[in-house]
Amino acid sequence: MQLKIKLAIIGIILTALILSGCSQNNNQNNAQQANNNTTSDSELSACKTTNDPESKLNCFVNLAISRNKVEVCENAEPNVYPCYSDFAFRTNNEQVCNQINNSTWKTLCIKRFAESNPSLCSELKNDEMNKERDYCYSSGALKSKNGSFCQKIEDKKLVASCYSNLALDTNNVSFCDQLKNDAKAYEFDNGFCYSDLGIQVKSPTICEKSELFSDDCMIQLAESMKDGTLCERVTDDKKRNICYNHAGIATNDAALCDKIVISQVFQSSDISLKDSCYSEIAKATKNKSLCEKVIREDQKTFCISQA
Repeated sequence: MQLKIKLAIIGIILTALILSGCSQNNNQNNAQQANNNTTSDSELSACKTTNDPESKLNCFVNLAISRNKVEVCENAEPNVYPCYSDFAFRTNNEQVCNQINNSTWKTLCIKRFAESNPSLCSELKNDEMNKERDYCYSSGALKSKNGSFCQKIEDKKLVASCYSNLALDTNNVSFCDQLKNDAKAYEFDNGFCYSDLGIQVKSPTICEKSELFSDDCMIQLAESMKDGTLCERVTDDKKRNICYNHAGIATNDAALCDKIVISQVFQSSDISLKDSCYSEIAKATKNKSLCEKVIREDQKTFCISQA
């Protein structure tokens, strides 16, 4: 009987101790939670009371990152969407972009990731007023040096500029070749690509690939490279005369002026090209004897006065 009473007393004491411990733990947890809430509220308040707009935005972004909760950005009025975008970019999580309920900021967010991953451009839209997806692919192609992204562009003008920009940025004619083979591009766009690249890298061979623009391309090369022999590769007679004129003046080589042929069809303009060629060289070299080759008397007189 006494043993039972003792055991009962011991049981009551243990139960009291356990309940006391649980109550103490609950009080500690509640205190900790209250402390956390106080801390959270103070951190949010600190961000809200920041006056400088940029600093205020950074405050919310940093707080969201530290808690790994983009929802913190909902407190960042009026910069909720920029906050989401910055959070996504700084945490390298493009999926956050899809949580932005504003189409403009959602697009900007995706474009930030698309700069390093152009495949994300497919998430953007094209319409009559705005070719966001096409511009995205064009920018991505240039950054990645990958012409396959140009193939995804729908707008014909942007297709051409995409390949051409790649060709000029890399000095690689293969991108002009790709443009030539792209059915979406306008027929003559590849000619501009070859011509611009040929002039940039000073390649007569690339100039000749520009077909309709080949002669103009060669004229510029003959002048810039000071190489009159390139004029022999100009196919049009009138343009060949222009080439000899430009190359002759650029090199002070009167022998190139001699090669200007005066035709019946363009007699007046051909004479002008020949006369100006001799006159400019005479003036540059102070050689009055060249003025004797000038055909028009008024131009000859002027040549002598300048030489």
